[in-house]
Amino acid sequence: MSYSSGRSCHHHLLLFSFFLLLLLTSPATMTSVEDDGATTAVTVPSSREEMMQLAGYGEEKLSTVLVTGSLVCHACSPPPSSHDPPRANENHDHGDDDQLHEWPIPGALVAVNCLTRGNKKRSASVQTLTDEFGDFTIDLPSELHGIPEMDKTCCVTVLRMPKKTTCRPAYVQKHKALELYSVGNGIRNYSAGKIPFLHSASKPLQACSKTRHTIETEIAI
Repeated sequence: MSYSSGRSCHHHLLLFSFFLLLLLTSPATMTSVEDDGATTAVTVPSSREEMMQLAGYGEEKLSTVLVTGSLVCHACSPPPSSHDPPRANENHDHGDDDQLHEWPIPGALVAVNCLTRGNKKRSASVQTLTDEFGDFTIDLPSELHGIPEMDKTCCVTVLRMPKKTTCRPAYVQKHKALELYSVGNGIRNYSAGKIPFLHSASKPLQACSKTRHTIETEIAI
């Protein structure tokens, strides 16, 4: 009698050990005890993709990140080309010095480039064209929303200028850093400000001495 009881206890012990092993080796579930003593299975994320979705960075769009900016062309003296008409509210500084003109550059191809820091460093790029006012807005895809310090790891690059433009980069710098200027309602807005170009027939901007500080301030932003 004691022999059969011993076998039964040993059998139950093996079954208990087996179920305990299954419970401990399951990565996606855990149990919690409610106030009434009942146990409830709770599902926890088991992969990086699930964690990103819960944080709002997955394929389902739970947040919005916008990058805005504008391309402008400057000329210290009236531009000779009819392909680059000055903007209606062009900036004039009347006096003995040459006047500063500013107008938009539509149809330029710009991109936001981000360096992601995962297991392997890789770059991601999102492109768009400037509108008739030289402005652009890029809605970054959800998989880029989780990039830390986006204003330091992302920048705006001008990839291609319109064929008929006679403007060229005003400075050697090819990339424009981003600046976070608003956060709210699940939307983050970054700005690249004005990206300046110089008309090929323009005098040096120093000739427009009264507006030189304004130009340098825009470029520094």
